[in-house]
Amino acid sequence: MLYVFLTLVIRRTQSSLLNITIVLNTFGAVVLALAVMPLILAGPASPNASRPETPDEPPVHEWLQSKNMDPLNTDLPDIYYIVLDAYSRGDVLRSRFDYDNSDFLNWLEMKGFFVAHQSHSNYAWTHLSLASTLNGEYLDTLVPQQVQSMAPEDFSLRFSFIKSILADEFVKNSRVHRFFSSLGYRIISNDTGYAVTRKASTTLTAALSRPLSQFEEALAGQTFVKPLIPIFRSWALLQELQISKFDRIVGTLADLEEAADDAGPKFVFYHVVSPHGPFCFDDEGEMIPPYPLYDASPWLQDKFAVPGYVDWFTENYPPNLAGLNHRLKETFQSILDSSAGNAIVIIQADHGTHTGFDLQSAANTDVVERFGILNAVYLPAAIPRDGLEQTMSSVNTFRVVFNNAFGLDLPLLENRAYYSIGDLDFVEVTDRLHDPAD
Repeated sequence: MLYVFLTLVIRRTQSSLLNITIVLNTFGAVVLALAVMPLILAGPASPNASRPETPDEPPVHEWLQSKNMDPLNTDLPDIYYIVLDAYSRGDVLRSRFDYDNSDFLNWLEMKGFFVAHQSHSNYAWTHLSLASTLNGEYLDTLVPQQVQSMAPEDFSLRFSFIKSILADEFVKNSRVHRFFSSLGYRIISNDTGYAVTRKASTTLTAALSRPLSQFEEALAGQTFVKPLIPIFRSWALLQELQISKFDRIVGTLADLEEAADDAGPKFVFYHVVSPHGPFCFDDEGEMIPPYPLYDASPWLQDKFAVPGYVDWFTENYPPNLAGLNHRLKETFQSILDSSAGNAIVIIQADHGTHTGFDLQSAANTDVVERFGILNAVYLPAAIPRDGLEQTMSSVNTFRVVFNNAFGLDLPLLENRAYYSIGDLDFVEVTDRLHDPAD
């Protein structure tokens, strides 16, 4: 608009456009320099830095070479990895929410699932947890060190930058994905709209029909449009009302049931953003309206800043989880029926709930609540269950599955837990995972 205005002024005064062209070119050069200089100052990447392996490099190559099977002459089992976002384990639900989840856990065990009642995630955020689990490795040895040094100083930008790197390089292109692809598996996954498991928009309409991501919002906050962010958030809430989370979750579970009917072998990786808020179920699995007061921002620090949030969450999380359980039973039963019990099904949370999660302090964080997760594994009767233990953590999930189902001999890693504020600056909290109340 400014360009058009100045152009009209100069044209009306019969002046040459050369002056404004010089000014604009100079301005453009300065903007370009500001964008490029940080990359120049950062220097070239270290040639010795670690990076994701290609299928012909360790450890994927070693996994393939060590498999005790011939994929061409073996009936490969379908693999389901179903991530239930922020689904806490049974003892945490009892002690923090006064909720008894034994009915659902007993149902899983009755169906043949091994439920690890003292399981925990290794990290406190979805992008960190999934990157670790899907690569069977801890992030301090998996992710190049320069990723942390390249991240912006601003909290929200740093958080989103690292999330984006992990999503693209270590979740969507994980060792597990490449291992299954090398065996001829078809990869089936859903699009949650959440950055870690979001798929690229294939049409302009699809790109414009979704709310701003956390990264887009954080980036906008560094520009002159920062005052407009509340309007963007209101629009996002309007989208939430028009296309309710209830419809998306129910649709996701329906798609998961349909995927069970597809020809195999297949690796089905579905991220179900529930019982994570916004809450959408009553305790019978029916729809409730969203509660905009506590969902106006995707950032936890904004939610904690709203008076009464923790009490509201503590009261409303259990019925939402109970309602989700009703829906999950139908979905899991459909998968077991479709596969005649011959599929491997992993049901796992990425992290627990957050009523005692301190975003600034590991010492003040309730690590038992944040790291204690639902973790259940179904293996067909013919497959051994070696390595399935009550205290198993997420990082060993696929190591156990690969050892038992594909004859690999991968060593199990020590179960550890690391606190961070979403970046790669970790504080180990393993020694605090035992709940004194138990």
